[in-house]
Amino acid sequence: MKKLTCKTNIILILFTLLPLLKIQSQTFTIQGNVSTDSTAVKYASVTFVDQSDWSRKYTAITDSLGNYQLNVITDVDDDKPSVPMSFELGQNYPNPFSSETEIPYKLKEQTDVYIKIYNILAQEVRTFSLGLQSNGVHAVTWDGRNNFGDRVTPGIYFYQLQVGNETLVKKMNYTGGSISSEIQKPRVFFYNGETVTKPVKIINLGTKLFTVEIINADSTKPWIMRKEINDIVIQSDTILNFSVHEDIVERYYLYTGFENSYIQVYDTELHTFIDSLGGFNKYTWDIEATTSGNKLYVCSREHSNYLPTVYTVDLQTKERREILNKKAEIFLSPQGNPFIVAWNSFDTLRQVGVIDTISDIIEWIDTLDMLANTMDLDQSLVFDPQATILYSLTSQNKLFKYNYQTKEILYTYQSVGFPSYHMVIDSSGEYIYFAGGPAIDLQKDSIVGYFGYSEAGYNGSVALSPKGEFLCATDVGKPGLFEPVPTGKVALFYTLPQGAYGSVSYIDVTHIAWMLSVGKQTDRVIFAKDGKKAYVSNGLNLIYVIDTEKEIVSDVIKLKWYSPRTIILIPK
Repeated sequence: MKKLTCKTNIILILFTLLPLLKIQSQTFTIQGNVSTDSTAVKYASVTFVDQSDWSRKYTAITDSLGNYQLNVITDVDDDKPSVPMSFELGQNYPNPFSSETEIPYKLKEQTDVYIKIYNILAQEVRTFSLGLQSNGVHAVTWDGRNNFGDRVTPGIYFYQLQVGNETLVKKMNYTGGSISSEIQKPRVFFYNGETVTKPVKIINLGTKLFTVEIINADSTKPWIMRKEINDIVIQSDTILNFSVHEDIVERYYLYTGFENSYIQVYDTELHTFIDSLGGFNKYTWDIEATTSGNKLYVCSREHSNYLPTVYTVDLQTKERREILNKKAEIFLSPQGNPFIVAWNSFDTLRQVGVIDTISDIIEWIDTLDMLANTMDLDQSLVFDPQATILYSLTSQNKLFKYNYQTKEILYTYQSVGFPSYHMVIDSSGEYIYFAGGPAIDLQKDSIVGYFGYSEAGYNGSVALSPKGEFLCATDVGKPGLFEPVPTGKVALFYTLPQGAYGSVSYIDVTHIAWMLSVGKQTDRVIFAKDGKKAYVSNGLNLIYVIDTEKEIVSDVIKLKWYSPRTIILIPK
């Protein structure tokens, strides 16, 4: 009987001590306010990330007064995690990062592990030879340095997990940061809106370090700059107030039309797709928007049993209307009026008109047979920014000048016989630049230079920055030389007052395309309103984001579908 009592007591003691042998979890409530210097920030995303496990995130959205509240778990049971069923590569965190980031991955079995980091040109900058590792969850930390210990330049990087014959790749954004800020970094404790700097100390059981990230959500007002605070200590229910900076940089929605009758909508600030528009006839050939950004015009082509159709879409209600059953292209005049050129498949005449942005009624103003057979590719018409003049190409590829107010053809240029359907005019109305071809002095009717040449000029695209300081062109040859057009190239050219040009650089996207296992070409190009970024599609399913100041590819957007026909930006 005594033995039984003794054994019973031992069992009771073990059961009493067992919870203490495991790390116990605690849940704390965090609440506070997010504001700028002048106002509360409505509907912003506030995320707390457990620094010991980046997959553990707790997110709340601020209310109309800028207040938020969420619960975080400081510790969890230390039972062994289940064995992963496959190799997995997680998203690095934090991302973007300025000093260091953690790359998580899972192994389904014991194996040799290599992690390699590549820059945007697919050049290897860092290799981690991690040796033989057991199955389970692992992570490696990258401090933004290359194999020689030097800091890499800020930009987009790719990290690759290689285990046996399997390879997984993900993208991350390194923003750069000062080295001195990483040495003996103090931990920051927030309480009642005050910031107190304290030295690093030993953390007691039940305490965890968190990284806080505050970013824009779909309806955030005012728009703010992303903020990240590291090493937040949570030991109890806490009030944490955050001050952020308002972001005055204009943000955009990127609309991409596809041959499958859909339009994808991408938020350039949140770096995510937020919507798709469908229900159009096959081949969304052309899309354009009003200057207010509240209405979209969509032109489709005939396909099988589908008629060519022109639609209007109210971007607030998503209501779609058919306003014309003809082939058409739409261009915005300098006054912001949607200018339409339409035709039937069986004739050569081109009707020219203006769409009323409220009623969607088309007022036809003229018929131009000079445009016959020239409108099957877009961007074949440009407006003089200073007058009621437009320029386009005749069916013999001759440039002509037309006054759409007096309905007169004023001049046909003799210097140009170039088969290009992509052209832009400078802000003074003095020069026109053709994709993969010449620059034309409109006053003198003369060619003043070439910024690339291809006999198939319609393969390329060209855009002029809003201030007119440089051109961005795709699929161009070397300046002034009659050579085959190199694929996978984006070229930047500075424009000069006299209409000449100087080559700045070729930006090669071939390695990026190879790394992402898609095509090696460039197609359409457009500029953001401030001219600091250009967006270039590759004709398959990628859009390259070009930083025009650094002359690099700063981001790559992978589309959900293939064959984008046209891209436009609409300010948010």
